[in-house]
Amino acid sequence: LLLLSSAVLCGSGCGSGKASLNGKVTLNGQPVTFGQVQALDDKGDAVATSLIAEDGYDLTGLLPGTYTLIVATHRPDGSLIAAPNDLYYGG
Repeated sequence: LLLLSSAVLCGSGCGSGKASLNGKVTLNGQPVTFGQVQALDDKGDAVATSLIAEDGYDLTGLLPGTYTLIVATHRPDGSLIAAPNDLYYGG
């Protein structure tokens, strides 16, 4: 499963100027409880990655701007992404 979406973050007035983006992933109305969400900047570089868990995902340390979100539940070899050491950064 691989989905693409986009998000726009605006500054929230915090001192660092960085923000977080969090939410839940669903497919056909059902929660997706494993995998990862990755934020790509406007150059296509990965700037944040989070595991998807029962309570959703949380991408942190993002500067205000527009991002493309990629949701993946499996690596190209077909193995599941389900634990922190399972994060896949492309390639």
